[in-house]
Amino acid sequence: MDSSSESNGVWFPQWSEVLNRLRLPELRLRAYRQAVVAYLRFCKQSRQRATVASARQFMVQVAA
Repeated sequence: MDSSSESNGVWFPQWSEVLNRLRLPELRLRAYRQAVVAYLRFCKQSRQRATVASARQFMVQVAA
C-alpha cells in the first residue's frame, strides 16, 4: 500500500447497520462495536480523519 492510499479518508456511515447484519456471537459484535467507537473517538480527539494511517496510530496506542 503506498503512502497516498494510507492518507485517503474512509467514509462508512452505515458501519453499525452492517455490523448488526453479521451473524456473529453477541459478545463479538459488542467488542467490534466498542473497537469502532473507540477508534472514532480517537480520531475526533486527535483531530484526524479516519484513514489507514490513523488506524495504525490507534492500534499502536491500544497495544501499548
